[in-house]
Amino acid sequence: MELAAIDQDQATTIVAVLGAVATARGTQPASEADLAVIRAASRHLLGNPRVSSDLARSIPGEVTEVLATPDARELTLTIASILCFADVTVSDDTMRGFIDPVRVTVVDDLARYLRVSALDVIDIRRLVKFHRDRVAFDLFRRFPLATDGADGSMVDAAVRHAESRVDIDSRHVHALWSRAESLPQGSVGAELVRYYRENDWRYPGTDHHHPLRFVDHDVHHVLGGYATTSSGEIALGAFLSGVARRPIDGARTFLLWEQLTAGSTAAIGPDPFDVEAFLLAFDRGFRTTVNFTDPGWDAWSIVDFDLATLREQYAIGGGGAQLEASDPYNLDPIRADHEYFTP
Repeated sequence: MELAAIDQDQATTIVAVLGAVATARGTQPASEADLAVIRAASRHLLGNPRVSSDLARSIPGEVTEVLATPDARELTLTIASILCFADVTVSDDTMRGFIDPVRVTVVDDLARYLRVSALDVIDIRRLVKFHRDRVAFDLFRRFPLATDGADGSMVDAAVRHAESRVDIDSRHVHALWSRAESLPQGSVGAELVRYYRENDWRYPGTDHHHPLRFVDHDVHHVLGGYATTSSGEIALGAFLSGVARRPIDGARTFLLWEQLTAGSTAAIGPDPFDVEAFLLAFDRGFRTTVNFTDPGWDAWSIVDFDLATLREQYAIGGGGAQLEASDPYNLDPIRADHEYFTP
């Protein structure tokens, strides 16, 4: 991944920083989940520096000088943010996850040392205080996906969707889906139709509860080849975070949603956070050459294209736990038993 040009000294320093976060400055042992995140980050993001099981217990004093560039600092803070979610504790009473406040304090200190905006860590501090709804709304408002919003935010688009639900042009919608259904096998449109049929979902725009613009997210599933399972949604979120070049927002948004069960308990139950799949999907998104999360991007403009050809044009490569060709969209490629997901 080329999020930042990291040399050996910087990579070693980042690993030391992550050790300080994982051990909460030496006050607790790092878990296997912590080590998995750090080792995966080393392999996929940092050029594979050595990661010892005896992790550093403090932030290196030279961190500001060694990590001098904005890209290196954002990458460090992104990985440290992900690490906060690696070993989520689950409350027996509520089955909701929560993160360690001590390691969040270390990340907060890291942001100050690196002179990174407090906005990049304030949401994690709020999570320690169980302000999940506020964090979820704030990230939902800021994180850009393909919308028709004036500022590209999801909330602006949601408002527009709500305003337009009473004014559905049924003839226009019917024409769009009739066209998609007539396209040849292997095209984006044909694959989109298969996506809805295998999930037994109605086409967006055909009723007041599913605005037509929701198709943008579903086309992202088709382009990336990600399942409609909890782990598939996490992988898709990481993928789109890379495409949108919003690593910190993206990591927090989708890890909050699944790991802390703002939306579901699945990820802390049968589908634990798979850091390898997450980082591979993020890497895959970052390598793309077309920003199909941009507000000006039109999903309907590509339905005629052959999917394999379009992926090549967009530089959407392999990796990231995407489905194999013709696999059902409710089949989870991450789980060994390949159980089906019931929408």
